[in-house]
Amino acid sequence: MQVNWSFRKCADQGRKMRAYWEKELPRFERLLRSFPDQLKEMNVTVSRVGRSRRLEARLVVHLPARTLVVKESDKSWHALLDRMSDELLRQIKRHKEKLRADWIYRRKKRWRRDFGMTDAQLADNRAASRREEFIELLRPLMRRIRSHANRALRRLEGEGKLRRGELSVEDLTDEVLVHAWEQYDQRPGHGLSDVWLMRLLNKVIHRLESRPASVSIESTVVPVQEESDTADEDDPYAEFFKAHSLATLADVLPDEHEQAWDTLEPSEQHEKIEKALARMEPQRRLAFTYHALDGFTAAEIAMIQDRPEEEIVGDIEQAREDLRETVIGTSEPRQPEVALVPEWSRLSASE
Repeated sequence: MQVNWSFRKCADQGRKMRAYWEKELPRFERLLRSFPDQLKEMNVTVSRVGRSRRLEARLVVHLPARTLVVKESDKSWHALLDRMSDELLRQIKRHKEKLRADWIYRRKKRWRRDFGMTDAQLADNRAASRREEFIELLRPLMRRIRSHANRALRRLEGEGKLRRGELSVEDLTDEVLVHAWEQYDQRPGHGLSDVWLMRLLNKVIHRLESRPASVSIESTVVPVQEESDTADEDDPYAEFFKAHSLATLADVLPDEHEQAWDTLEPSEQHEKIEKALARMEPQRRLAFTYHALDGFTAAEIAMIQDRPEEEIVGDIEQAREDLRETVIGTSEPRQPEVALVPEWSRLSASE
């Protein structure tokens, strides 16, 4: 990332400040790697206040959809840069959290729009007993289902309940499509929805989860290769999330800002998170991933898993505490974080 410096009445300290900042820069670049190089720029201005020893600094980082600004002052240039670094890291992480929340909202809105446009045609095909036409019309709407099926299969293989390659993502999604055809008239609310399809998938996964482990394996996690979720061509966040790993610390514990994790590659974070998730009770793990990675509300997850909503809320909070203790070594009591209506759902539809 290009860094432009400007010094006013303190050029004598400029070389030391540049050298010190060069050591801090990799932390920022790791967090910003998914943004194109040509769309990110950092400008730093440092000025001495009058004839005093106090320094003032203004740091501006230009990113897609946002400009971050940090202002600090101190008598020590070393302390000044440390404070700027900490504040910039906080702002970058917060920006990425909001960006992901907005993207999840837009994605969910797009899916539900597609469901609404297709439901009448599906109903006609079902009424006319056109099974193949029904399934082929519904298949393109299975992106979200495929992603969960992929994640579930890798985990079941890691637990030894499936042999490698015993089942494919297509096997699971085809089973969901068949169930959708057979149970279309019994769908809740008599309207096609991603929640209903996820409920059908959850039943398939639960049946596989109930199988005893029959494969001798090492205690390792099978890497989860996230499937591409094709976005609209005009989606401003498509490139950002094309390079974004879903299961990182920022995704499962967005309020945690651990410096040690900033040094890890996304793939390393992903492996640690997957190992921690693999140790959870299956229904709790699914409830947590539905909420943390896909933005389903507790009420929607209750419909998917056919369990009481308060039980879902408790499982999500307990999963968070388990992750804090397992992944970052703390289990300090905190205020409940599960909102029945998550932050992204309160965003304006026009945004």
